Amino acid sequence: MTAPKNAGAFQQRLRRCVERGNLTVSDLARWFDRPYATVRCWFVVGREPAGGPVTARRAYERLAALEQVVRDQSLRDLPMRQRAERLVRLGR
Repeated sequence: MTAPKNAGAFQQRLRRCVERGNLTVSDLARWFDRPYATVRCWFVVGREPAGGPVTARRAYERLAALEQVVRDQSLRDLPMRQRAERLVRLGR
């Protein structure tokens, strides 16, 4: 899967998840199972996932799953540690 034609769409979707789920970049790094620096680059700079078509496709699939979790779970009211633990559990 290639990056969408709408440049920055991945970043916008990440930001929406962070806002709605009260997440941190560290939470995202755990969810995507990627280094903090990589996820921070996606979030702050707006880089699209790369590393080959399989890796990029997996990132987009994980983002879609995260969007669903944020919609369905009440993560916002959880303390940071419990939120991180729940994300790890849900991400398996």
